[in-house]
Amino acid sequence: MDVDRETLLQVAQATAPVGSWMLNGSTGAVHVSSEVRELLDLSPAPQLSLRRALHLFPPAERRSVAHAVRAALKRGQPFRLEANVRNAGRERTLQVCKAGKPMTDDHGRIVGVRGCLQDITQIRETEAQAQKLARRLESTLEGMSDAFFLVDRSWRFQFLNHGAERLLQCNREELLGSVAWDAFPDALGTDFEAHYRQALSDDQPAYFEAYYPPIDTWFEVRAFPTDQGLAVYFRNITERKEREAERRELTEALREARDRAESANQAKSKFLSAMSHELRTPLNAVIGFAQLLLEQPSPAAHIQQRYTRHILDGGWHLRELVDKVLHFAQLDAGHLEVHNEPLAVTNLIRGSLKHLEAEAERRQVHLLDWSPEHSSLWVNADPLRARQALTHLLENAIRYNRPGGQVRVGWDAFGGQVHIDVSDTGTGITAAQCEHLFNPFERLGRETSTEMGSGLGLTLARQLARRMGGDVRLIRSVPERGATFRMSLPAPQFASSGHALPGNSLQRGRPGQRSRRMEILYIEDNELNMMVVHGLLTASADIHLHEAWTGAQGLEAARHCRPDLILLDLHLPDMHGREVLAGLQKEPELRGTPVVVISADASTDASDELLHQIDSYLVKPFRISDLETLIERFAPL
Repeated sequence: MDVDRETLLQVAQATAPVGSWMLNGSTGAVHVSSEVRELLDLSPAPQLSLRRALHLFPPAERRSVAHAVRAALKRGQPFRLEANVRNAGRERTLQVCKAGKPMTDDHGRIVGVRGCLQDITQIRETEAQAQKLARRLESTLEGMSDAFFLVDRSWRFQFLNHGAERLLQCNREELLGSVAWDAFPDALGTDFEAHYRQALSDDQPAYFEAYYPPIDTWFEVRAFPTDQGLAVYFRNITERKEREAERRELTEALREARDRAESANQAKSKFLSAMSHELRTPLNAVIGFAQLLLEQPSPAAHIQQRYTRHILDGGWHLRELVDKVLHFAQLDAGHLEVHNEPLAVTNLIRGSLKHLEAEAERRQVHLLDWSPEHSSLWVNADPLRARQALTHLLENAIRYNRPGGQVRVGWDAFGGQVHIDVSDTGTGITAAQCEHLFNPFERLGRETSTEMGSGLGLTLARQLARRMGGDVRLIRSVPERGATFRMSLPAPQFASSGHALPGNSLQRGRPGQRSRRMEILYIEDNELNMMVVHGLLTASADIHLHEAWTGAQGLEAARHCRPDLILLDLHLPDMHGREVLAGLQKEPELRGTPVVVISADASTDASDELLHQIDSYLVKPFRISDLETLIERFAPL
């Protein structure tokens, strides 16, 4: 059989761009195309023998190639096989795909074999690399801590790692190729379906947490759209969710506990206020009668005065204890409010010292005021709370001093604050005691001494100062020589001696300058309290006391006697003191009458509520001198 160029061209075109070859069955000559000659680096001879052609293949593969060629020549059996062939010129082995099929003549006899030869070396190398990467990826997916599965865009599972098999409690071999919604019908209509479909629809990753009831598990899920479908990473977060639920339950329990504690604090405050009222009422009578006994001694004056002084000491101490416990409870519960305003430092210091003059004299302690006689220095503080704080410091300095000792008060200003120093010549405070100095109810080893005290003075002084934006601290202590405490309070934005002290009302009268008898109405339902005030005021010839035992009687008496001053108890049998004040405001002739509330209710809320309706507030038990000062303040000219 003659082989012309046309036939080789047809073969080349049919298999292009692969090289072609043709075997002449009668001569055994093999004709190859230029592509094959170039691929195998053969000589430009148009043909080569079959033996030479077979020897291009390694011995191990030569037999299978020869067998396939003979089968094609004898039985007309086509073949396709892959084998290695050596490129002699380039000294490298190629992997080729050799395909052939028989050729017949017009009578159907087999006259040869023709086929193609393709270099698949790079294809097989690429396939091997892809397989290697696939194995590495599978190993990575199997070894990762997260569970993972891959579905195509028809929602059929393409891959699941062991983590997914374990968490989903399934057999992955049975899942591969199945539709996700068929395998897990309980996921339909849940967050899983919604987020997965949204991720594919928007071609955006999805991150979410969801609960899957069939296996009682919470999952954290990350779903990433791919060209093939959806890659899903997920992990079991049930323990974390349980901890979060426990934290929420604990937070709720703590909130309820806090609410109960606040409720208990409110109940405690109400209890303390009620107890304060119940204690102050009898104490007012005891202290009032004791004061009358001192001022009107009997023939056995020295005995009565000694006993009476013991009664007074105990009574004032009980009042001090009640005040301090009540203030401490209010501060501790955060219910004690402060109202800062400009306050002259000299007025604060001298007012506090004057309040304690009698106590210092009784204990033979000298009070020394080292502040300048005329000063324009002011602080921004609550007048009542600032005086209470400074008084607590002065009381301690007097109480724990020595007979003949001194208490010195001075001040300085720097750093935007005014610093008031209280120095004493007492026993001082040791380094070990400093650690517990401001603890409530801490008396620093004086519990067994004869000196009465509550251990609340320093605590209250510091807490009150801090509520006003300042502080109290110990700045010096020398054993057996004394200590110095400093109370710091913020300075206001001005400092001018031309300002009047805010909160001080002008006195409407002066002792010894009355033009007529003063009419005073006292509205009080407690007989002992009425007797105390009656005993004090009836001793003065220029005062006439009118008594009323109910709120209604008080309003009626006020209309008839037109008093210069009304003393009012808040807790009356027929109405509250607020209602009496409202009734007075309805009478044009009584609207400007000064009213002083005398009550056993020492709570801040009570005094603050009536602040703009009354002229003063006197807490039972009170000092006779305080009531006398108020009477002089409102006496007619």
